[in-house]
Amino acid sequence: MFRKKDFKIKIGPFNYEVKFVDKIPNDGDKPINGGSIQSLLAIRIRDKSPSEFQDFVIVHEIIHAMLINSGLAYRMSKKDILTTEDVASALDIHLYTLLKDHKVDFTKTTKGIKK
Repeated sequence: MFRKKDFKIKIGPFNYEVKFVDKIPNDGDKPINGGSIQSLLAIRIRDKSPSEFQDFVIVHEIIHAMLINSGLAYRMSKKDILTTEDVASALDIHLYTLLKDHKVDFTKTTKGIKK
């Protein structure tokens, strides 16, 4: 679905840089497979993961960016009902499956969607 080399993707009004890296820093003790950095407009994906799983993680991080860009993440944090991780985890498999089944490829030049 996605290229296995660094690329840019437009999420909302912003162009994010997706990079495949050896290790992604985290605050906990369990390894993470991806992360989005809003202040840098960046998404990082662990390059040692299987290809299909990398695609899944990219979709998961896109959802995080969408929630942050939309302001939903902020509103959710203020009400302390759900975290962005809760919502992203609830939506990622559904969005991933939809995009995969329809062979959507964001790296193509026609508004990011293969025709």
